[in-house]
Amino acid sequence: MACPEAWIKLQPVIKIVFLSTIIAFCSLILGFATPVWVSASGAIPIQFIDREGTHTGSVGFLVASRVFACFSLIASFVGIAMVFWFACVSKTDNGRLLMLSMIMSFVTGALIIITVAIFGGEVKSHLSFSFAMMCIAAIVYTVNGVLFLVYIGTGRR
Repeated sequence: MACPEAWIKLQPVIKIVFLSTIIAFCSLILGFATPVWVSASGAIPIQFIDREGTHTGSVGFLVASRVFACFSLIASFVGIAMVFWFACVSKTDNGRLLMLSMIMSFVTGALIIITVAIFGGEVKSHLSFSFAMMCIAAIVYTVNGVLFLVYIGTGRR
């Protein structure tokens, strides 16, 4: 079945989830791709290795937040592919795909929340718009998971 025909048959809740997933994905990409999560007015130069080759500063939280940000980016790629697939394949028996899309929305939101919590726990001031974009993406992905859950709970497929 073609994607435009399937789009017409979708429930409004799924159309909202589809559009908000695109918004959350764009917000995540904006937050992930920009190099500075701390604004220029409060930037503390963090050097990983000084001139003598020794580690300076606390870099553990930076590495951890980057790892979880990468995991959330991978999960968002998988999640957006599943939402596109669900929106384009509008069959009556796609409950498994709906459940997997809901799980991926929650997993992506949780990974972004962990990323934000790790970074925000260490750096408490002068956070930039990139950090805010990650927060927005976390909220939207979690709300998408709740909307999927409501859609499943109502029994309309």
